[in-house]
Amino acid sequence: SSYNRNGAQVRFSNDWKELNREFMGDRDFYGQIKKNVPALASLKTIWVDRTDAYEKMKFIYDYVRQNFSWDGLYSLYASESLKSTIEKKRGGAAELNLLLINLLKDADFDVYPLLVSERDHGVVDTSFSMISQFNKVVAYVEIGSKAYVLDATDYYTPANMIPSELLNTVGFLVDKKNYGFVHLEDKTNRRLRLILTNNTINVDGTVKGKASIDFDSYARVGKAEQYNSNKQKYQDQFIGSTPGLKIDSFKISGTQTDTVKLHHELSYNYA
Repeated sequence: SSYNRNGAQVRFSNDWKELNREFMGDRDFYGQIKKNVPALASLKTIWVDRTDAYEKMKFIYDYVRQNFSWDGLYSLYASESLKSTIEKKRGGAAELNLLLINLLKDADFDVYPLLVSERDHGVVDTSFSMISQFNKVVAYVEIGSKAYVLDATDYYTPANMIPSELLNTVGFLVDKKNYGFVHLEDKTNRRLRLILTNNTINVDGTVKGKASIDFDSYARVGKAEQYNSNKQKYQDQFIGSTPGLKIDSFKISGTQTDTVKLHHELSYNYA
Protein backbone atom coordinates (compact mmCIF):
# COMPACT_ATOMS: atom_id res chain seq x y z
CA SER A 1 0.00 0.00 0.00
CA SER A 2 3.02 2.27 -0.20
CA TYR A 3 6.39 2.69 -1.88
CA ASN A 4 9.60 4.64 -1.27
CA ARG A 5 10.60 7.52 -3.52
CA ASN A 6 13.78 9.49 -2.85
CA GLY A 7 13.81 8.24 0.72
CA ALA A 8 10.19 9.22 1.42
CA GLN A 9 7.24 6.86 1.85
CA VAL A 10 4.39 7.47 -0.59
CA ARG A 11 1.07 5.83 0.28
CA PHE A 12 -1.49 4.98 -2.39
CA SER A 13 -3.87 2.96 -0.22
CA ASN A 14 -4.97 3.59 3.36
CA ASP A 15 -5.04 0.89 6.01
CA TRP A 16 -8.21 0.13 7.99
CA LYS A 17 -7.20 2.47 10.82
CA GLU A 18 -6.85 5.37 8.42
CA LEU A 19 -10.07 4.46 6.64
CA ASN A 20 -11.87 4.50 9.98
CA ARG A 21 -10.37 7.93 10.75
CA GLU A 22 -11.62 9.26 7.41
CA PHE A 23 -15.17 8.09 8.07
CA MET A 24 -15.08 9.55 11.59
CA GLY A 25 -14.12 12.94 10.18
CA ASP A 26 -16.47 13.00 7.18
CA ARG A 27 -19.38 15.44 7.58
CA ASP A 28 -21.58 13.37 5.24
CA PHE A 29 -21.04 10.28 7.36
CA TYR A 30 -20.22 10.59 11.04
CA GLY A 31 -21.09 14.26 10.91
CA GLN A 32 -24.71 13.24 10.37
CA ILE A 33 -24.67 11.11 13.53
CA LYS A 34 -23.33 13.63 16.02
CA LYS A 35 -25.18 16.54 14.48
CA ASN A 36 -27.87 18.21 16.57
CA VAL A 37 -30.69 18.58 14.07
CA PRO A 38 -33.60 20.78 15.25
CA ALA A 39 -35.97 18.86 12.96
CA LEU A 40 -35.30 15.74 15.05
CA ALA A 41 -36.65 17.31 18.23
CA SER A 42 -40.21 16.17 17.64
CA LEU A 43 -39.08 12.63 16.77
CA LYS A 44 -37.02 12.28 19.93
CA THR A 45 -40.13 12.40 22.10
CA ILE A 46 -41.63 9.22 20.63
CA TRP A 47 -39.71 6.86 22.93
CA VAL A 48 -39.90 8.89 26.16
CA ASP A 49 -42.28 6.41 27.85
CA ARG A 50 -40.34 3.28 26.84
CA THR A 51 -38.26 1.77 29.66
CA ASP A 52 -37.23 -1.69 28.38
CA ALA A 53 -34.08 -1.28 26.28
CA TYR A 54 -34.95 -3.82 23.57
CA GLU A 55 -38.53 -2.57 23.23
CA LYS A 56 -37.29 1.02 22.99
CA MET A 57 -34.77 0.07 20.27
CA LYS A 58 -37.42 -1.91 18.39
CA PHE A 59 -39.86 1.01 18.66
CA ILE A 60 -37.38 3.46 17.12
CA TYR A 61 -36.39 0.97 14.41
CA ASP A 62 -40.02 0.28 13.49
CA TYR A 63 -40.83 4.00 13.54
CA VAL A 64 -38.18 4.81 10.94
CA ARG A 65 -39.17 1.85 8.74
CA GLN A 66 -42.86 2.71 8.87
CA ASN A 67 -42.58 6.47 8.37
CA PHE A 68 -39.67 6.83 5.93
CA SER A 69 -39.40 5.23 2.50
CA TRP A 70 -36.22 4.10 0.77
CA ASP A 71 -35.59 5.54 -2.70
CA GLY A 72 -33.68 2.42 -3.75
CA LEU A 73 -30.23 4.06 -3.74
CA TYR A 74 -27.30 2.29 -2.07
CA SER A 75 -24.78 4.57 -0.41
CA LEU A 76 -22.29 4.95 2.41
CA TYR A 77 -22.46 8.75 2.60
CA ALA A 78 -25.50 10.98 2.98
CA SER A 79 -26.12 13.03 -0.17
CA GLU A 80 -28.77 15.11 1.62
CA SER A 81 -29.04 16.50 5.13
CA LEU A 82 -31.07 14.72 7.79
CA LYS A 83 -33.33 17.77 7.87
CA SER A 84 -34.14 17.28 4.19
CA THR A 85 -34.68 13.54 4.71
CA ILE A 86 -37.11 14.21 7.54
CA GLU A 87 -39.05 16.75 5.50
CA LYS A 88 -39.31 14.42 2.48
CA LYS A 89 -39.76 11.28 4.60
CA ARG A 90 -37.67 9.57 1.96
CA GLY A 91 -33.97 8.99 1.32
CA GLY A 92 -31.15 6.68 0.31
CA ALA A 93 -29.71 3.86 2.40
CA ALA A 94 -27.19 6.18 4.06
CA GLU A 95 -29.74 8.89 4.89
CA LEU A 96 -32.23 6.47 6.48
CA ASN A 97 -29.69 4.45 8.44
CA LEU A 98 -27.72 7.49 9.64
CA LEU A 99 -31.04 8.95 10.77
CA LEU A 100 -31.77 5.70 12.62
CA ILE A 101 -28.32 5.76 14.25
CA ASN A 102 -28.80 9.42 15.23
CA LEU A 103 -32.11 8.64 16.96
CA LEU A 104 -30.74 5.56 18.73
CA LYS A 105 -27.69 7.49 19.89
CA ASP A 106 -29.91 10.22 21.29
CA ALA A 107 -31.89 7.54 23.13
CA ASP A 108 -28.63 6.59 24.92
CA PHE A 109 -27.93 3.37 23.04
CA ASP A 110 -24.44 2.06 22.29
CA VAL A 111 -24.89 2.28 18.53
CA TYR A 112 -22.30 2.43 15.76
CA PRO A 113 -22.36 2.69 11.97
CA LEU A 114 -21.48 -0.63 10.34
CA LEU A 115 -20.22 -0.78 6.76
CA VAL A 116 -21.60 -3.90 5.09
CA SER A 117 -21.61 -5.71 1.78
CA GLU A 118 -24.84 -7.46 0.88
CA ARG A 119 -24.57 -10.96 -0.53
CA ASP A 120 -24.99 -10.02 -4.19
CA HIS A 121 -22.42 -7.21 -3.85
CA GLY A 122 -19.58 -9.60 -3.06
CA VAL A 123 -17.38 -10.93 -0.26
CA VAL A 124 -15.26 -8.47 1.73
CA ASP A 125 -11.54 -9.17 1.57
CA THR A 126 -10.17 -7.92 4.89
CA SER A 127 -6.64 -7.86 3.46
CA PHE A 128 -7.45 -4.78 1.38
CA SER A 129 -8.84 -1.57 2.90
CA MET A 130 -11.05 -0.60 -0.02
CA ILE A 131 -14.27 1.33 0.55
CA SER A 132 -15.74 -0.04 -2.68
CA GLN A 133 -16.10 -3.44 -1.02
CA PHE A 134 -19.08 -2.09 0.92
CA ASN A 135 -22.41 -0.96 -0.52
CA LYS A 136 -24.38 0.10 2.54
CA VAL A 137 -24.13 1.42 6.08
CA VAL A 138 -26.44 -0.01 8.77
CA ALA A 139 -26.87 0.37 12.54
CA TYR A 140 -25.02 -1.89 14.97
CA VAL A 141 -26.55 -1.76 18.47
CA GLU A 142 -25.23 -3.33 21.66
CA ILE A 143 -27.59 -4.03 24.55
CA GLY A 144 -25.80 -5.86 27.34
CA SER A 145 -24.07 -8.90 25.83
CA LYS A 146 -26.26 -8.94 22.72
CA ALA A 147 -25.71 -7.13 19.43
CA TYR A 148 -28.35 -6.20 16.86
CA VAL A 149 -27.96 -5.26 13.20
CA LEU A 150 -30.70 -2.91 11.98
CA ASP A 151 -31.29 -1.79 8.40
CA ALA A 152 -33.95 0.90 7.98
CA THR A 153 -34.34 -0.04 4.29
CA ASP A 154 -35.39 -3.60 5.21
CA TYR A 155 -39.14 -3.68 5.81
CA TYR A 156 -39.42 -7.41 6.50
CA THR A 157 -36.69 -8.31 9.01
CA PRO A 158 -37.56 -7.82 12.71
CA ALA A 159 -35.11 -6.22 15.12
CA ASN A 160 -33.99 -9.54 16.64
CA MET A 161 -32.75 -10.95 13.32
CA ILE A 162 -29.79 -10.09 11.10
CA PRO A 163 -30.98 -9.18 7.58
CA SER A 164 -30.69 -12.33 5.46
CA GLU A 165 -28.61 -10.49 2.83
CA LEU A 166 -25.96 -9.91 5.52
CA LEU A 167 -25.92 -13.34 7.14
CA ASN A 168 -22.43 -14.88 7.39
CA THR A 169 -20.76 -11.79 5.94
CA VAL A 170 -18.14 -9.42 7.40
CA GLY A 171 -18.88 -5.80 8.31
CA PHE A 172 -16.57 -2.98 9.38
CA LEU A 173 -17.49 -1.12 12.57
CA VAL A 174 -16.72 2.60 12.50
CA ASP A 175 -15.84 4.02 15.92
CA LYS A 176 -13.12 6.13 17.50
CA LYS A 177 -11.84 3.31 19.73
CA ASN A 178 -13.66 0.07 18.91
CA TYR A 179 -13.38 0.06 15.13
CA GLY A 180 -12.80 -3.23 13.36
CA PHE A 181 -14.41 -6.21 11.68
CA VAL A 182 -17.60 -7.89 12.81
CA HIS A 183 -18.66 -11.35 11.64
CA LEU A 184 -22.43 -11.34 11.22
CA GLU A 185 -23.77 -14.67 12.43
CA ASP A 186 -27.19 -15.56 13.81
CA LYS A 187 -27.02 -18.59 16.08
CA THR A 188 -30.53 -18.14 17.46
CA ASN A 189 -32.98 -17.81 14.58
CA ARG A 190 -33.56 -20.51 12.00
CA ARG A 191 -35.37 -21.03 8.71
CA LEU A 192 -38.60 -22.65 9.88
CA ARG A 193 -41.44 -24.16 7.87
CA LEU A 194 -44.31 -26.27 9.20
CA ILE A 195 -46.75 -28.14 6.92
CA LEU A 196 -49.87 -29.90 8.18
CA THR A 197 -52.27 -31.69 5.79
CA ASN A 198 -55.54 -33.56 6.16
CA ASN A 199 -56.56 -35.57 3.10
CA THR A 200 -59.39 -37.89 2.15
CA ILE A 201 -58.71 -40.42 -0.60
CA ASN A 202 -61.89 -41.53 -2.33
CA VAL A 203 -62.47 -44.96 -3.88
CA ASP A 204 -62.12 -43.48 -7.36
CA GLY A 205 -58.62 -42.25 -6.52
CA THR A 206 -59.49 -38.57 -6.21
CA VAL A 207 -58.24 -36.60 -3.22
CA LYS A 208 -59.94 -33.85 -1.24
CA GLY A 209 -57.87 -32.09 1.35
CA LYS A 210 -56.83 -29.11 3.41
CA ALA A 211 -53.38 -27.82 4.26
CA SER A 212 -51.97 -25.42 6.83
CA ILE A 213 -48.50 -24.06 6.03
CA ASP A 214 -46.50 -21.73 8.29
CA PHE A 215 -43.30 -19.85 7.45
CA ASP A 216 -41.41 -18.41 10.40
CA SER A 217 -38.14 -16.61 11.15
CA TYR A 218 -35.86 -16.50 8.08
CA ALA A 219 -38.30 -18.57 6.01
CA ARG A 220 -40.88 -15.84 6.48
CA VAL A 221 -38.78 -12.87 5.30
CA GLY A 222 -38.54 -13.68 1.60
CA LYS A 223 -42.09 -15.02 1.38
CA ALA A 224 -43.65 -11.90 2.92
CA GLU A 225 -41.76 -9.65 0.51
CA GLN A 226 -42.80 -11.75 -2.51
CA TYR A 227 -46.45 -11.76 -1.43
CA ASN A 228 -46.68 -8.00 -0.87
CA SER A 229 -45.00 -7.20 -4.19
CA ASN A 230 -47.37 -9.33 -6.32
CA LYS A 231 -50.13 -11.32 -4.59
CA GLN A 232 -51.42 -13.18 -7.65
CA LYS A 233 -47.94 -14.14 -8.85
CA TYR A 234 -47.09 -15.33 -5.34
CA GLN A 235 -50.19 -17.55 -5.23
CA ASP A 236 -49.51 -19.00 -8.68
CA GLN A 237 -45.89 -19.82 -7.81
CA PHE A 238 -46.82 -21.16 -4.39
CA ILE A 239 -49.39 -23.60 -5.79
CA GLY A 240 -47.31 -24.56 -8.80
CA SER A 241 -48.54 -26.36 -11.91
CA THR A 242 -49.36 -29.88 -10.70
CA PRO A 243 -51.66 -31.54 -13.28
CA GLY A 244 -55.09 -32.37 -11.83
CA LEU A 245 -54.75 -30.09 -8.80
CA LYS A 246 -57.61 -27.64 -8.27
CA ILE A 247 -57.46 -25.01 -5.52
CA ASP A 248 -60.80 -24.26 -3.89
CA SER A 249 -59.52 -21.61 -1.48
CA PHE A 250 -56.22 -19.92 -0.67
CA LYS A 251 -55.86 -17.56 2.29
CA ILE A 252 -52.83 -15.88 3.89
CA SER A 253 -52.53 -14.09 7.23
CA GLY A 254 -49.68 -12.44 9.11
CA THR A 255 -48.37 -10.41 6.18
CA GLN A 256 -48.32 -7.04 7.96
CA THR A 257 -46.44 -7.93 11.16
CA ASP A 258 -42.85 -9.18 10.88
CA THR A 259 -42.86 -10.89 14.28
CA VAL A 260 -45.66 -13.41 13.56
CA LYS A 261 -45.74 -16.49 11.34
CA LEU A 262 -46.82 -16.17 7.71
CA HIS A 263 -49.82 -18.51 7.77
CA HIS A 264 -51.37 -20.19 4.69
CA GLU A 265 -54.70 -22.05 4.58
CA LEU A 266 -55.53 -24.11 1.47
CA SER A 267 -58.35 -26.41 0.44
CA TYR A 268 -58.02 -28.41 -2.75
CA ASN A 269 -59.11 -31.29 -4.95
CA TYR A 270 -56.81 -33.61 -6.83
CA ALA A 271 -57.86 -35.98 -9.56
